[in-house]
Formats: sequence, C-alpha cells, structure tokens
Amino acid sequence: MIELKLHRDLYARAAVDAAVAAFGDYAQVDLEPRDDAYVLRCAAVGDTDEAQLVLELGNFALGLTIEGRGSSGG
Repeated sequence: MIELKLHRDLYARAAVDAAVAAFGDYAQVDLEPRDDAYVLRCAAVGDTDEAQLVLELGNFALGLTIEGRGSSGG
C-alpha cells in the first residue's frame, strides 16, 4: 500500500473523487480528507504496478483539476 497526499490548494475535491473512481478497476483506494490535503491510501489490484498506479492517479486528478478551472486566457 502506498500513501499519496494531494494538497488541497492544487487539487479539486471533485477531480480527486473522479480519479479514484476512474482507477477503481486497478486499485483499492481509501480517501481521507484532511485540513491541508487529500490523503489516498492505494493498494494495487492484481498485477498492476502500485508505484506507477499512484503516479498516474495523481496526474489524472491534476489534469481533471486543470480542466475544471478552464483556460485563463493566452
């Protein structure tokens, strides 16, 4: 099991929830909201590389957060 902390100032809760749901076939994830971060405890399912899975889940959540904020122009 790997613990991942996603800082609340960088990640939207809806994006974290969506990422956890999207990776549901590949990992068992327990989400603990804290004052400063969302703490995810991730355990890979089957032959999934746990370290890679955690990195991808974090990247996916960040991407969804950025999409949710939209373009700031430019």
